[in-house]
Amino acid sequence: MLVVIDEYTRECLALYVALDVIDVLSDGMLKRGVPRFIRSDNGPEFVAKILRDWLKGIGTQTAYIEHWRIHYNTVRPHRSIGTRAPAPASWTIDSTTHHALHQSLFPPIPTPQEVNQRLNLH
Repeated sequence: MLVVIDEYTRECLALYVALDVIDVLSDGMLKRGVPRFIRSDNGPEFVAKILRDWLKGIGTQTAYIEHWRIHYNTVRPHRSIGTRAPAPASWTIDSTTHHALHQSLFPPIPTPQEVNQRLNLH
């Protein structure tokens, strides 16, 4: 099953079973624009060289959930535990690493001009 969610709006953009991942992603990108990154699990359909090469060719980076898990556990504050990260202090990362991790997980949203350039719609 492939579920495509816009992390910014939380809108479910696609929900498919038994499909071609590149077809679904390209359809969504034609409608919404090319994202800076796609977050996914490490399932075989997302670590496949063909998909990684295709994403790289259109300028989209991959952000696998292992990175998100580190951010969630060591950086993201949780209200239920006093706005602290749940991981032990020994897991806390320095500010330089925190900034780099944050940038890799949440890159700036592309401008309409950048989207048009990626889609070659000059």
